[in-house]
Amino acid sequence: MPPNHQEQAEPTTPTFDIIVVVQCESFTDPQTLNLPDTVSLPDMPELERARSMASHYGTLHVNGFGAYTIRTEYGVLFGRSEQELAFQQFDPYLTAKHDTVFSLPHKLRQAGYTSVFLHPYTLDFSNRGSLMRHIGFDAVLGAESFSHIPTPAMPYVPDTLLADKLIALCTSATQPLFLYAVTIENHGPWREEGKPLETYLEHLKNSDRMIGQLLNSLETSQRSALLVFFGDHRPSICPDLPPTTERSTPYFVLPVKNKKSYEFNNNIVSLTPAQLHHTVIKSIINFRKN
Repeated sequence: MPPNHQEQAEPTTPTFDIIVVVQCESFTDPQTLNLPDTVSLPDMPELERARSMASHYGTLHVNGFGAYTIRTEYGVLFGRSEQELAFQQFDPYLTAKHDTVFSLPHKLRQAGYTSVFLHPYTLDFSNRGSLMRHIGFDAVLGAESFSHIPTPAMPYVPDTLLADKLIALCTSATQPLFLYAVTIENHGPWREEGKPLETYLEHLKNSDRMIGQLLNSLETSQRSALLVFFGDHRPSICPDLPPTTERSTPYFVLPVKNKKSYEFNNNIVSLTPAQLHHTVIKSIINFRKN
């Protein structure tokens, strides 16, 4: 085990029936972007609803602005801090195949979960197609699993369509299920009508709708569920959103069943991606259905 790796108990039984983790591409709360008053910001009612019900929510201290999806993804999936990784932190997937024992799908497989990785885009990036299977995912679903015809207004698979897929997988599950999804809709370039910022803000509305779709479905299910959501980094849209020292994105961890959240304290906590991994593990271990 690498030095300084956080010692933590691991799940031994499938406490939650369903665990859904959504890594939302280029997602942030528009209220935190410090845009001029002349810019109309979209409401994010589902994000606010989820925060009000969450056991944990707050800001996720990601390590990049406008990129570095993989670094955030690695932190959440493997729970290893950048201090542990040292130089590896700059491209942790180069050596991730050696870190299987730390991964969420590996840990949850030991607890009795079937794990599925979904990304409605090419899986060639960082060799996700084979890497995700290597670290413990039982199935890996890419763009071929989604029926979407690209248009100038929607070049990528919409977040709402990804939500439909996740809901279908949850509904058909016959055993404990862990789903890890990486969205693509908010990925640049945002070139519709030459107004990239306005286009990006429109896409954020779909991300918010996705949260609502998932939450509504899990609330009406008779099964216990844990919904985890976070942004992987902020977008870089020059000159409207140039890189700054503020890089945080929103996250929440929400145990839910039967139209209510469970009785948890509503903890507002700032986390790193690796700390979010360990918060998820603790939430699974500490959960009691009754």
